[in-house]
Amino acid sequence: MKSSTALIMQLLISLMLLSGCSVGMAVSGKEEMNTSVVYPGVPRQAVISRLGEPELSVTDEDGNKVDTYTIVKGNEPSAGRAVMHGTLDVITLGLWEIMGTPMEIIEGQESHSQLIIYYDSEDRIKDIQNTNPAITVTTPSLLAPVNEELIQQNNPNIECNFDPLRGYGHEIFFDWEDSDSPNGIKGYRLIVKNSGSTIPVIDEFVPDSEYTDTRCNSFVMDNKLDDWEWTVQAEDNLGNLSHIATGEFIYEPCRMADGTFCSAP
Repeated sequence: MKSSTALIMQLLISLMLLSGCSVGMAVSGKEEMNTSVVYPGVPRQAVISRLGEPELSVTDEDGNKVDTYTIVKGNEPSAGRAVMHGTLDVITLGLWEIMGTPMEIIEGQESHSQLIIYYDSEDRIKDIQNTNPAITVTTPSLLAPVNEELIQQNNPNIECNFDPLRGYGHEIFFDWEDSDSPNGIKGYRLIVKNSGSTIPVIDEFVPDSEYTDTRCNSFVMDNKLDDWEWTVQAEDNLGNLSHIATGEFIYEPCRMADGTFCSAP
């Protein structure tokens, strides 16, 4: 009886010593780099304040900066997983570690890629590439709106009610050709902004190669009609990015049928 009791106690102690391996693995790791601030037009200093100093910074043949960061994915800490493992360890007297530890080993597998940021002569982002050198994601080919296309304001052909001061509003259909990657395409990041602003009016990640932006009873003032740009960047299912495709368009002045200016109350 004593030998059986001793054996059971030794087994329980061994299981308890194992307990916590998966918990520790779940809370360890490194936070993934937050690249939400990285899009065309953002100043280099704003990027560095978010991502830190680049691992490599060089100057291209035109005298513009090119910064490189290493992106690590797949080993982000998770308090939720740690709580789950700890609870199951207690319930199963440590037996959960037989399953939990291998799960965390798989979860903690890292993938590395490079984030390459290209700046213009004013130290603002002009292109981005996040890629594994062995994998190519083709750059989207922009279809509509074509460069310098005029966008109609106070457009009666969109599904918006008329406002006597603002008019109907405006609508833009963005379209581009599908990108290709050996890993398949996850989606596309579409950004629309005025070239004089760092804040986009559209910043959307969409699964398809088209997007319609409808703004009822909205208008662009006469001093902001020109210099609008839209960019599209493809991302594959492993997080590799294409180069950025850039297009431009112009708004027509917003006028009522009698020629009066659109206005906001």
